[in-house]
Amino acid sequence: MKHTLLICFLILSFSSVLFSQEDTTKPADKELFVWGGISFPYLPREFNDFWKNGWNIGGGYGYSFEPGSIGYGALHATVEYARFAFDSAGVSSTIRAIDTTYKNLTSTGRPTSIFDVMLQFKGAFSTTKQSVAPYFLLGIGYMFYSAGSVTVSGDTSFVLDKQQKSKFLWSVGVGIEIPFSESLGMFVQAKSILGVIDPTRQYFPLSAGIMIRP
Repeated sequence: MKHTLLICFLILSFSSVLFSQEDTTKPADKELFVWGGISFPYLPREFNDFWKNGWNIGGGYGYSFEPGSIGYGALHATVEYARFAFDSAGVSSTIRAIDTTYKNLTSTGRPTSIFDVMLQFKGAFSTTKQSVAPYFLLGIGYMFYSAGSVTVSGDTSFVLDKQQKSKFLWSVGVGIEIPFSESLGMFVQAKSILGVIDPTRQYFPLSAGIMIRP
């Protein structure tokens, strides 16, 4: 709850600054965008150790408003899917770091996937939408986390059962937008997505995409 209130406060605070000189007679621009890229697992530790870097795809729809004194804001509804393949070598390396006498280890596992639905605020630092604009992202939403089962045998043996959990998430990020025309542009962005699950789930998607203002 504290994270939710903090993000809402920040969104309202940045909005008031970015829109301080907004021309309210002009309608907001619709925005449609898609992206893809790579994702880095982080929390909990076994997520980082037992699964490889993954990939992500996503998209969203929303509105951007007229620039104010230092830039403009936008509100988007987004969905994103990330998938991480099992890392047998990573499992063996982690276990041997605990006990170097383990030499014969065999491990099998299933991929881990994460599905996010988010309401996202973007604050872009440009007084026109036709120029290169760095931006920040703040988001809140829902995460569905599905971790594949893991079986280890040999010098030691154990099983991690499959896990499926869903919970509130929050996200922060930065990026840069490069317009080609009034209706088409590209962007590159990096985010931290944290699911408030026990234990906490976190990964870092790095992605590039296309934005269309119809």
